[in-house]
Amino acid sequence: SVWGKKVELMLLDAGKNVSLPIESLRPLDNKFRFRNFVEEVHLVNLLPAGGSGRWPEVACETLLEILEQFDMMVYVEIAGKSPSGTVPVQMFLKLLVGTGVQFVSVGEKLIQAGLAIPSVKRKTPPILEYVKKSSLNSNQVLPLPIPVTNAGLNGSDTSLSVSWISPLQPPIPEFLAAPSHVDWEGNIYLCPLTPNQDNLRIICNVLDSKYQGSSPRPVDRYWSMGQSAISRWDLDGRWYRAKVLVVNFDECTVQFVDYGTVELCKVEDMRKDLFMTEVPVQCFPIQLDNIQPVGDKWEQSVLDFLHSTVVDQTLDVVITSSLMDTGENMSRRYSGKLTTRAGLDIGHLLVRNGYARDSEGN
Repeated sequence: SVWGKKVELMLLDAGKNVSLPIESLRPLDNKFRFRNFVEEVHLVNLLPAGGSGRWPEVACETLLEILEQFDMMVYVEIAGKSPSGTVPVQMFLKLLVGTGVQFVSVGEKLIQAGLAIPSVKRKTPPILEYVKKSSLNSNQVLPLPIPVTNAGLNGSDTSLSVSWISPLQPPIPEFLAAPSHVDWEGNIYLCPLTPNQDNLRIICNVLDSKYQGSSPRPVDRYWSMGQSAISRWDLDGRWYRAKVLVVNFDECTVQFVDYGTVELCKVEDMRKDLFMTEVPVQCFPIQLDNIQPVGDKWEQSVLDFLHSTVVDQTLDVVITSSLMDTGENMSRRYSGKLTTRAGLDIGHLLVRNGYARDSEGN
């Protein structure tokens, strides 16, 4: 609203109202037009002490004082859905008591202050049951707290600690495979026909059954590099296992691990609840044996030609070498020869057409 030369605004990423001079406002640049970084929540099963539907100012001020004492950092459990649009939650503060840890309910503190009453019979919250059963001490790892003025209501986020299982080594050095992707380094991602093609079909069917028509939770909106995910590819609408490579404002660059392909996915099409974690990744990269780019790196036109020639085709594969990469991913690196069913060697094809040179420089 506007009063004279001042305007009252709600800061969407801070969740508070401010009054500012009109001349201090500027148009919002398009690059900042994305989702708010705040979720609006309410304490579940709690009513104002007066019995009315509106919280008195003293209760709001007391709640703010309680949260400020803990630097606005709380532990949150989602407690269902609400038709009002705000998320019902239980909110907890962490106290260090001696060498142990104690969680205190924010709602209980309001009740003890005489500012709120419970609307239903209260049960021991799951987070308190967890602390009670595990007898945590101050050195043990706890779930991360959530900033009250920042985003993200914490569900069970297994994707932070779970990595997809590395692909199995080919059982024999010669086999049939269908390439699915060619990357900028000239790696060709192969999916052996047996049994991986059947595995891919099963993986897709399971993920589609879990996520078709689903809606993202608040926790599904926030990602970090290297995190495992289930992501929807917008071209076919199906769900795939993925790994986050780059995090942007409202989208992530992900690699669909079973195909090697790299795509942009909107965060609304990504989920943190992981399924099929016991199944290894179904593809692996291979470098063509004894060939190199003509220059310092592979040209895009060459990679485009290679992609159009091999992707989704059935090829004969011969593995000629295998080395373990001792880097962060501890992945196995393969070299080999790819041949079409008609007997055309892909490496020789690139060399003869001037797209590559052999390792001897000829």
